[in-house]
Amino acid sequence: MFAGVAHLRKVERTGDRNHLRTATELLEQAWRRAESSTHALWTTTAMPLAHAYRLAGRNDLGRSTALSGLRGHAWSVLLQSTPDDMQATARDAAGDALDTARLCLMDHDPEGAATALDAGRGLILYATTETRDLEARLTAGGDADLAREWAEAQRSHLPDDVPGELRRRVIGALAGVELTADGSPAASPGQGTTRLLDPPQTHETRAALRALGMDALVYLVPGDELNGAAVVVPADAPPSWCLLPKLNDTGIAAFESFLFDAAKGMEGADAPTRDSALLGARDRAPQVLDEICEWAWEAAIGPLVERHLDLPADRPARLALVPVRELARVPWHAARARSADGTWRYAMERVVFSYAPSARVLCESAWHDPVPLTTKGLVVGDPDTAGQARDLPAARLEALAIKDCFYPDARYVGRLPDGELSQEGAGTRDEVLRWLADPDGGTVMHLACHGIVEPTRTAGDSSYLLLDGGEHLAAERLVRTLGTGPDRGIALAVLAACSTGRSGRGYDEAFSLSTTLLAGRVRSVVSATWSVPDEATSVLMFMFHHFLREEGLAPADALRTAQLCMVGHHKPPEAMPKRLRAQLRGHAQSDVVSWAGFVHTGR
Repeated sequence: MFAGVAHLRKVERTGDRNHLRTATELLEQAWRRAESSTHALWTTTAMPLAHAYRLAGRNDLGRSTALSGLRGHAWSVLLQSTPDDMQATARDAAGDALDTARLCLMDHDPEGAATALDAGRGLILYATTETRDLEARLTAGGDADLAREWAEAQRSHLPDDVPGELRRRVIGALAGVELTADGSPAASPGQGTTRLLDPPQTHETRAALRALGMDALVYLVPGDELNGAAVVVPADAPPSWCLLPKLNDTGIAAFESFLFDAAKGMEGADAPTRDSALLGARDRAPQVLDEICEWAWEAAIGPLVERHLDLPADRPARLALVPVRELARVPWHAARARSADGTWRYAMERVVFSYAPSARVLCESAWHDPVPLTTKGLVVGDPDTAGQARDLPAARLEALAIKDCFYPDARYVGRLPDGELSQEGAGTRDEVLRWLADPDGGTVMHLACHGIVEPTRTAGDSSYLLLDGGEHLAAERLVRTLGTGPDRGIALAVLAACSTGRSGRGYDEAFSLSTTLLAGRVRSVVSATWSVPDEATSVLMFMFHHFLREEGLAPADALRTAQLCMVGHHKPPEAMPKRLRAQLRGHAQSDVVSWAGFVHTGR
């Protein structure tokens, strides 16, 4: 295989077609030697062989070879011994998935591009939501003898020399399906225990979009230093794509620096400093946030809604966005442009946006039965973190107002507006976990507390809520609590905390508290993708619940309407408490810091 790659590099340097013939023959020999997509050599050979086929003008074969290599990556992730190894393997696979998607777009194959993109995202989602080692996964599936046989083979063979038949049996047991001799699943892995690894076919995605009342799923693909693209899967039309020349790393670089400065400025700050941290970062980097919203319109949303998409004329369009890699940090719903009269017009005026970690997760959301909202649930208001984070006085006011006005039968834990502990609980980790496991606990959870993201590349507390006594409630713990047993039946989780929609393990992984809840069958999640100001969050959250409960809007529509109130394009509810109304009056309508970080995922 390495000799084939070396000849391929000579072709790129010299253009000598004789080297291309030799490279192709050597890579094909390695491909045949692998025999099956369960062998590691299959995945390492796939991309260079696909490239060789393309250089020879055999584009269709190149695409199919690259896509087949992604299936091998899925099996490779399953075979890793530890969660850390799974995540490292999946990160490597994500690069191949993006490269494969770009190959498909070069050949005007948006359906293949969508499959490749979702394969990469599904690999990392699975790897980061699976917290057990390989032996534990096999044993939990009733295959303890197979686990021992695999462990013995690992001790007595080099990794690439483990018998292929044993590999197939182990992968089949982990995936919940039998594999054929070449490593192809006899049925869809989506029918087994590893649904996240199975990119949905186009007809399944379209059916899910129709079930959710959405018009299209849109992947936003970064171009790095080159052109980006949008891959569109409409609910009632074939997939399409469009080139987005400005969707590259030039436009995003300043925004990433802005968010880094804002997060750094909030470390260890007191409550007033917390609320001014983003504004302070904005003062240090003038116009950055304004410019990113204008860039978002110019680079992607404007071309999509004005030229490429066939939008309904009688209502706002409904789109599910899957922003890839660093594009997940951009507030696409806040994309804006100046109208003829000089006022700002926002993308969310024309579109109801929902975000999705992947098309597979979107499909899962669609197939779960709806859960009606009730007046019973759990509300957490600014627990005492024992000095590990600053107080959030506005969050207490927000949480209690939401409980009293909209969920009178909910349990309130944490601190009251005057700083006293609630008689129903202090807001501990165990209290939240017990509620999550209680089938009679209610159908809504509102968490007005600190959310922490710690960048890491290993398993552990990368994203967590900070609760009473400084206890962590990590995304990894939520996986274990919600991912097993019967469906808990939670209609809505609102994470009114900093960065609860942001991944601590890289952008494309989408492994965050919000994604964890979706994977745990929570129907809708509202979360923040960056650090959000305390007082403005409280205003926005009260309005969200008002439009949800009093006006009967769906979660995505309720969030959109509340955000329109923040920019002065919708009248706020009359029932808002005076203190919250005063905070809204003091809010600058042109300032996107205080509302654009919140996003909806799920139903």
